Amino acid sequence: MPPAGPAAHPGVVHRVDVIVHACPSDCSAPQPADFAPPWLTEPAGAVFPDERTAYTETTDAEGQWVVELTRFIASEPGGPLDTQLGIYATSPGDDTDDVRRTLDDILTQTS
Repeated sequence: MPPAGPAAHPGVVHRVDVIVHACPSDCSAPQPADFAPPWLTEPAGAVFPDERTAYTETTDAEGQWVVELTRFIASEPGGPLDTQLGIYATSPGDDTDDVRRTLDDILTQTS
């Protein structure tokens, strides 16, 4: 079995930053402005898989795959939407699998 982690991809840098922010007021019905900067740099190009999640995928000047994602969640299971997640992730454009798995895990655990 090949090695996992950094040993498997020397020199490859993956990055996933997560911000957890309590909503300043009711966030049970997110509005378009709630997906604007600073949460998404280019909200006009965002994909909305549901009414509480938006993301963009781009490639930066260095060829890095970049994902910006924001999602409204409940801080307690079954509770009201009261928290906003902000996620900024980068990965080499030809090696996005690890970051995609991490994003999928975050989305699954906050559904």
